[in-house]
Amino acid sequence: MRRRLVLAAVLELVLIALVAGLFVSSVYMAHQEKAWREQGVAIGPVATLALDVSMWWLEYWWMVAPLLVFGGLGLAAVIVFIGRPASPGRVQT
Repeated sequence: MRRRLVLAAVLELVLIALVAGLFVSSVYMAHQEKAWREQGVAIGPVATLALDVSMWWLEYWWMVAPLLVFGGLGLAAVIVFIGRPASPGRVQT
């Protein structure tokens, strides 16, 4: 039981860290894009992809972040309760 609790807690913490990291990186990329535009630097395809993802996150975070956090909570609950030991009156097969 303890292993499942640790696994569930780690899963939820990783998802929360992912959401927080997406916020930080998106704000950084927005500032970086502004600096690149002011300097007239040509943006490559990888940087363009990173900018697109970060701008998408800044626009739609309010839909995705709750899904990630609450979906992680649901998955953590499944991890914890799916492997519960059988009650004394129940036969395991």
